[in-house]
Amino acid sequence: MHEAEVYDRAINVRILRLRLKIEVYAANPKLIITERGASYRLASEVETLYRPSSVLNPWPLPVQVKRRAT
Repeated sequence: MHEAEVYDRAINVRILRLRLKIEVYAANPKLIITERGASYRLASEVETLYRPSSVLNPWPLPVQVKRRAT
C-alpha cells in the first residue's frame, strides 16, 4: 500500500469508531455523512460557546451539537 492509501484508511477507521460511539445506528449514519469522492460532513447544527476574555484559561469550552429531528 502507498502512504496515501494507508492515511485514507486510517481516517475511515476513525470515522467508523466515531459513528459507533455517537450514531443511533452506525450502519445508517445521520450525523456523520460520507460525501463520496470528497470527505465527511457533520449533518447537525453546531453552537460554539465562548468564554469571556477575562478568563485566563486558554482552553475553549466544548462544542454542543444539536440533533435534528428525523
